[in-house]
Amino acid sequence: GVPMGWNDVEKKWNWELVFCTLYASGKYNSSNYGESLGLNGLGATAMQYASEFMDVYSTREGKTSYMHFEKGKPVGSLKVLDNPNQRNGTIIKFKPDPDVFINIKNMALPADYYINLLRRQAMLHDGLTISFWHDSIGKTIDLYYPNGISDFVNLVCENSMLKEAAHYNDHKMGTDKEDEEKYELKMRCAFSFSRSVSLVELYHNGSHLYEGGVTLEALKFGIAKAFTDHGVDTAKINKSDKIQYKDIESILVFIGDTSAPGYRTYFKNQTKAAIINPFIKQAFMEFVYYSVRHWLTTDKIESDRVFSEVLANKAAREEADKVSKKVVQSLSKNIGFGNKPKKFVDCRSKLPFERELFIVEGDSALGSCKLARDAGFQAIMPV
Repeated sequence: GVPMGWNDVEKKWNWELVFCTLYASGKYNSSNYGESLGLNGLGATAMQYASEFMDVYSTREGKTSYMHFEKGKPVGSLKVLDNPNQRNGTIIKFKPDPDVFINIKNMALPADYYINLLRRQAMLHDGLTISFWHDSIGKTIDLYYPNGISDFVNLVCENSMLKEAAHYNDHKMGTDKEDEEKYELKMRCAFSFSRSVSLVELYHNGSHLYEGGVTLEALKFGIAKAFTDHGVDTAKINKSDKIQYKDIESILVFIGDTSAPGYRTYFKNQTKAAIINPFIKQAFMEFVYYSVRHWLTTDKIESDRVFSEVLANKAAREEADKVSKKVVQSLSKNIGFGNKPKKFVDCRSKLPFERELFIVEGDSALGSCKLARDAGFQAIMPV
């Protein structure tokens, strides 16, 4: 339960510090924060400020403390009730303030929005059950994944090329700066391959890294190198060949999760959608490489099937690259009166800075635009 009572050190109520005071966080050290996501004492206060109302019930030591807020301000005083049978914990009820979120007035978020959000949190915390109820559904949905990210990969991976998702985990000590003490980075991943689904999601300390960041860079390099080295070692490709991430991406279903002390994690910005730690990048790249190499080597039947699909993607990409180069080369040649594109209507001016090109739809548009244009500097191309 969140402490709500009087704070002798700060000479304030704890509920004031938690819900009304920005930056009222604990100290930046491992004993306070562990693998926390938030560090600055912003989240609960910002949410309270942006709520039409908020009710907080905090149960600890056999008592339930209750505080009510409206429009970013406390209403009334702290109420303490005897509640010996209630489990410890915090319940917060709030409603977003339409005067703050002016673009979503009276707009209800669909149940799927919450389910997708909560499903991923249940997936990341093995064995955690999240119970969700929504008016539009009319029943409780329990989200529970005893095997965490492996269960999630197996769930979303339709037309899977593997019987079960491959799962690996590891940890490593390191630091981002030479003058800092080392910290522990925990890493895990689950992956499979599918002919109908492609999904890559990376997380750090429970936050979805949807902007990519260093872990996505590490994944791309690590998995491409693993497939390339395996292909060379097994004589499936020549030493001069390289498999690229885009050859794998279209059939890849991959969930990666890292965790480290919150006070040692460098997020790109406050949205916490990307991290920039160089140590995490290097460690995760090695982790992905050795995990995928191990799977390719030990699960020969399934890995050969996947590798054949990757080689087919590689061949298609290389053929597309050849066609693209030919098109670029043909377009880069000088165009004279004898090789102009069909139906292209040129203008009289040859000065690049005053020439205009109108791209129009079809022959009917070409006819009317041709009559209306200024032929001195306006050209037309129907498509």
